[in-house]
Amino acid sequence: MSTMPLLTRVLRPLFRAYFSLCFSLEWDGLDRIPRSGPYIIISNHVHIMDPFFISPYMPHNVRWMAGSYLFRMKALGSILARFLTSIPKNQGRNDMQMMRILTAAFKKGEVVGLFPEATRTWDGEPIAFDKALVKLIRIFKVPVVCINLEGGYFLHPRWAYSARKGPLTIRVVETLMPQDIEAMTLDALYQRIEKNIGFSHRAMQQKTPLPYRSTRRTEGISQILYLTPGAPADALISSQGDIIRCPQIGLEVRMDEYDRLHVVSGTCPFPDIPAWREWERHMLHEAYSKGTLPAFRPDKGARLEMFSDERLRLRYIGDFLACLEKEGIRIIVPAHSRAASLPPFERKKKEAVAIFLFSEMTSLIVNAKCTMEFSLQGKVWRLRLKKGEPVLKYSDLFTDIKNPESRSS
Repeated sequence: MSTMPLLTRVLRPLFRAYFSLCFSLEWDGLDRIPRSGPYIIISNHVHIMDPFFISPYMPHNVRWMAGSYLFRMKALGSILARFLTSIPKNQGRNDMQMMRILTAAFKKGEVVGLFPEATRTWDGEPIAFDKALVKLIRIFKVPVVCINLEGGYFLHPRWAYSARKGPLTIRVVETLMPQDIEAMTLDALYQRIEKNIGFSHRAMQQKTPLPYRSTRRTEGISQILYLTPGAPADALISSQGDIIRCPQIGLEVRMDEYDRLHVVSGTCPFPDIPAWREWERHMLHEAYSKGTLPAFRPDKGARLEMFSDERLRLRYIGDFLACLEKEGIRIIVPAHSRAASLPPFERKKKEAVAIFLFSEMTSLIVNAKCTMEFSLQGKVWRLRLKKGEPVLKYSDLFTDIKNPESRSS
């Protein structure tokens, strides 16, 4: 077992004290944690603080896998790598360097934590994970601790601008031993893990309703709602307090402390946000299948970056437009900007235009601060949209094109 980093030893009791003061946090099943490493911890991913909710209560140091984009931030990257010994993961791409790090970690008897879904849930519902994970688990032949964070999504939904107050239960569902894993087929192992970490916050509220209180509970919802029944695709969705509005059709919906939706004016057929999300993803898929897309308005951008060989090659901070099209993403920047001089941008009179084709992308994810990141022809492009822009439609369409079965998840 590796030595626990000094910073981790200092922070663990501080985090436990903070959580006991500020959160209604309960643990269940800590006796299912192995007494020694190596082993893997897997969990659903619902809150930005997920690793910090889990690690302080573990008997061993946990080396969490984190998105590689976090390591590109100088201060945070240094803390993650040097002090917390985290492991970088290129989301959506094969990563041999990560495999080498994991192999060395398990040989030392270390504990590794990861989130199979690879990204936080946007609506509290489970996300389909890459089936390559079960092959990885079979390769390493170590115990796998399956954890559910129950209620974590409601504490601070990924789209929300402010946190809420309410309970959080961290439950150790099961520890799968190497002999159990070896006896299962890959499909059976996938289904077992899917069942163990596939926690539905919607089902939780239907079974045992729990209140999560905030005076700004809907603010930020426009990042994930890009279509409204009865409204054109370019209609604006706004939110304030506990109200969601689409002024163009006179719609007002109130969200209560259990995340249920109640119509104030207009018509809304959805009982909650997951139902709204299911509908808009279906509508986007139907439109794409028919060879077209809804006529979305262009989204306003604030920052454009490009990385090659893990080095920053372009940074443009300023106004630009991003447009979702059937073939990909159209980016329009001012003709005088540095971005305009780089391929694939083509200069016109007052602007430069580039189209990034979905067919040439190997991955597209939405990460922090309304930012999407995609890999294309050996380069990584990162686009940050302005606050409140509906960023999720880009990853919804990309996922639907590249992985159609994900629509059923």
